[in-house]
Amino acid sequence: MTRTTRLGAGSAVALLLSATLHTSPAAAADEPLACGAVITHNATLTADIGPCSAGGLIVSGDNVILNLAGFVIKGNSDAANDGVGILVSNDPTGSGSNVTGVTVKNGRVTDFDAGVVLDGGSGHVVKNLLVKDNVGDGSGDFGDGIAISSSNGNTIRDNDIIRNGLFDGIGLFGPSSDNLIVKNVVGENNVQFVGEDGIRIEGPGAKNNTVRSNTVSGSTLDGIAIFSDQVTGNLNTGNKIINNLVVANGFGILGARPGEGITTFLRANDNTIRGNTVRDNAGSGILIGSGSLNNTIRSNVATGNGRRASAARPRFDLHDLNVDCDNNVWKFNAAGTRFPSCAM
Repeated sequence: MTRTTRLGAGSAVALLLSATLHTSPAAAADEPLACGAVITHNATLTADIGPCSAGGLIVSGDNVILNLAGFVIKGNSDAANDGVGILVSNDPTGSGSNVTGVTVKNGRVTDFDAGVVLDGGSGHVVKNLLVKDNVGDGSGDFGDGIAISSSNGNTIRDNDIIRNGLFDGIGLFGPSSDNLIVKNVVGENNVQFVGEDGIRIEGPGAKNNTVRSNTVSGSTLDGIAIFSDQVTGNLNTGNKIINNLVVANGFGILGARPGEGITTFLRANDNTIRGNTVRDNAGSGILIGSGSLNNTIRSNVATGNGRRASAARPRFDLHDLNVDCDNNVWKFNAAGTRFPSCAM
């Protein structure tokens, strides 16, 4: 499922940030933080924040460390358009440059339209968070646990990302490159049963990202997906999906396409899928889409997939939709079922 509006400049992200900057001054170092605070210096929570009805915290200073210290930033789960729990972004008035080097850590973000959004900039770290129950209503950009929008060189690690939607647990949008998604638990992102992915590399132009050593389970649609370029010509290439455990995804929508464990779509070229364990998914374990070329699929173990296969929708542990696998290279994979024979 591809959202029809984009995160980033001119989007709901920029509008939210602009409104907050004009109504909420930057928090002083010694005052408690509250909903809508703009943070330009290192800050540590001393209490829970919320419920917030129009966004949580905004980080707009370089090299800021925001330590939640075990506390909760909470939205208003009954409100529409309750925004982003933690937004890391540049000043949309144009007077500031892209924010770099922010760290967000050690707490819980829940009940917003999106949990954490990195909007532009680079070099951020998001770690040791529980990002849970952040659900968009489909009217705008949001519907993610953690979203990276046109932002490069970030690290998302050691987070639990549970029951978010309606798009994904972790999503990379626009030209977001050289990001590391590592050692996260991404589970039960199936709250609206409309097509949530566990980890979603949507782009277009999302290049050289690494998704490594994550556990992805219970997504409505695909566990890990590399999308097409949406006919922009700006391909999602050079991404690496390595050593992940991808289990029991794709069971959310009866009668619709069963979700795959790991999949690439049209023109998702020159990517690597290596060393993953992929089992018990509704659709194929690893599916390379038609027109997705020059990918390397190597040393994966795929078993027990195709749980919702049918005569009309055949599914395999290893499945390449290109005739004779085209220029995709399959090597040293272990699987129960495969098609065609070049998917070895």
